[in-house]
Amino acid sequence: MRFETVLFDLDGTGIDSGAMILASFRHATSSVLRGQLPKDQLAAALAGA
Repeated sequence: MRFETVLFDLDGTGIDSGAMILASFRHATSSVLRGQLPKDQLAAALAGA
């Protein structure tokens, strides 16, 4: 199946993707830093971006 158009919703406008973005950020920081950061610290970092 071929699609003429693909839509990427990276800022949460089309869908509420905040939980997925936070999970992705948490996975990325865990992989790089080899440990978990508190959710509130991650959320604050994302809010400031």
